[in-house]
Amino acid sequence: MSLTIEPVRSPARSEYISLWRRTYGHLNYGILFLGAGPLQVPGLLAAKEMGLALYVADGNPRAPGVELAQRFLPIDLKDIEALADAAAELASSGRIHGVLTIGTDFSASVAYAAARAGLPGIPYESALDASRKARMRRGFARGGAPGARDRGRAQLPRPVPEKHKKPRRGIAPSPPQT
Repeated sequence: MSLTIEPVRSPARSEYISLWRRTYGHLNYGILFLGAGPLQVPGLLAAKEMGLALYVADGNPRAPGVELAQRFLPIDLKDIEALADAAAELASSGRIHGVLTIGTDFSASVAYAAARAGLPGIPYESALDASRKARMRRGFARGGAPGARDRGRAQLPRPVPEKHKKPRRGIAPSPPQT
């Protein structure tokens, strides 16, 4: 399968890649990238352009980003133990220095794998709090923040369409309800 997705070209992006390569290119950094689907391809292309060694895990060996990998790991992204074992092995041998994903719902897998490998990342419990609605709602309640169930009780401004200003379209807060 050949890739036809090209990364966005911009002067700022080119300057960033050039700066990265001048500053860190000699260090031979590597990353474990979770996911090789169409949504991950732009990130994989950027990482490759930066000179990073790419270790890519995905459950689909025919995913479009597989051919960009230096090494492909056929691991289901829900199998956090297998991902963590792979990350630990790669990190202990100095081949990877981080774990990431783009455009997936697997932030908890990234956090777990990074923690087990001794790499930087967010705490696993925080990733679960951010990705599981029940945990998120409990966290909001503990912190006193209004959540979805407080919609009718919270005193938040309600957006309404601006009808009278034709040239400017958008929303504006409604007047407070009494």
